[in-house]
Amino acid sequence: MNKLYQYLQGEWRFYRTIDPHGHAQGIAQFSPMDNQENCLYYQEHGQFFQNEQQHFKMQRDYIYVCVENTIDIFHARTGIQGDFFLKVVFESHTTAAIATHLCQQDLYQATFSLINEQTFQIEYRVN
Repeated sequence: MNKLYQYLQGEWRFYRTIDPHGHAQGIAQFSPMDNQENCLYYQEHGQFFQNEQQHFKMQRDYIYVCVENTIDIFHARTGIQGDFFLKVVFESHTTAAIATHLCQQDLYQATFSLINEQTFQIEYRVN
């Protein structure tokens, strides 16, 4: 079993800044998928706060395929793997990785940082 797969498993809290629109926070869960080696089902539930008076529930689902130092991330719908989203490759002996993905006219630039056993950070910039 690889280290990234083991590291991500379990429940995490998330906080997301969405400039200039607001922020989101909630709980994210990485769960092993039955009969799919090195696959984690990522599901987050939370609240998006547009301002102090407007907020609403949000949910996102992804499938993370962790093989050695690489994570392939796919969109998910009710546990079924959808379109490819992002490939994250950690160089050997590093705890950070940068990935890019062009989705129609949006360029996603992502930075993944494994900070410690309780904290990791994902930063997306969309141009």
